[in-house]
Formats: sequence, structure tokens, C-alpha cells
Amino acid sequence: MDFFGQPGLIEGVNTCRGSVPNWLPIAVLLPLAAGCVTTQSGPAPTKVATLQALPQPEPGAATTPAVAANEVSCRIQMIDGKEVQSSDSLITGHHRVIVALGTGESQHLGDVDLLIPAAKNYRIKAERNAELFTITLIEADTGKVAAQSAAMVDQVMKFKVFVGQK
Repeated sequence: MDFFGQPGLIEGVNTCRGSVPNWLPIAVLLPLAAGCVTTQSGPAPTKVATLQALPQPEPGAATTPAVAANEVSCRIQMIDGKEVQSSDSLITGHHRVIVALGTGESQHLGDVDLLIPAAKNYRIKAERNAELFTITLIEADTGKVAAQSAAMVDQVMKFKVFVGQK
């Protein structure tokens, strides 16, 4: 006899003589059917903001002399402890950004305490006026100043850049 109590196909071969309990096929098929009808809903995609260093104007570019004279090179080196290549995507919230301001012998580090409440594209611009560095966060799409912070010139300067909610 086979599994379902039917006579065996090959005579003389000892086939299983027991009967399969009636609930076994249901027990096997139920989890399979349950897996087919459940939907897996993952977390909703998170909107991200982008942060990029604003390139320093090229020599001879059409800018006002006062802006060109004060603007210094700004390179993003780290975001939240990870090395980056001048730009990165960020989730909204609080971040720590390390920037290099200036070039060569006159290079300084900026430790930027950054709070971004909205998923937008931002650019960082740096200016130096005598003994003061100013970091400006600009909305890339509109050109509006989102936040600004200043610090006295030092080897490592601390900036607090909190973008206001609108």
C-alpha cells in the first residue's frame, strides 16, 4: 500500500502499510498558502537631503569683487565620522560635518554642528573676513540662505548651523 492506503504498484515490494493522518497534507499546505497571501511591506523610502561644498569661483569669473575677495575654499571631509568626497546624502536631522577651509598653509578645520529639518539640496559656502570665518548654508534649488554661522579664526573652529523650519 502506498501513503494514501492504495495498493502498491509493484507486487512483492513492501511499501508503507500505514496510513497518513488526514491532517498532514493540510498542515503542510497551510504555511505555504499563508506565505503566498501575506504582503511584505518594508519601511517607506526615506527622503534625503544632499550637502555639497560650493566650489570657489574661478579667477576672472563674473562675481562682485567683495564676494570673490572674501570667499575661501571649502571642502567637506567628514560627515558623522565618515570620510566623504565633497558631497553626500543625509537624512533629515542632526549631523556633525568636518570641513577644511582655505588652502595650503592657511587651511583651517571647521567642526560644523548641522541640523537639517527638510529633505532639500544644500550647498556650503565659506568666507573669511579678517579674523572671522563665516559658513553659509544655501538651498541649492532656490539660492536662498538657509542658515549661517561665524567663528573666530582658530586651528579648529566650531560652527552651529541650524536650518530654521519654514
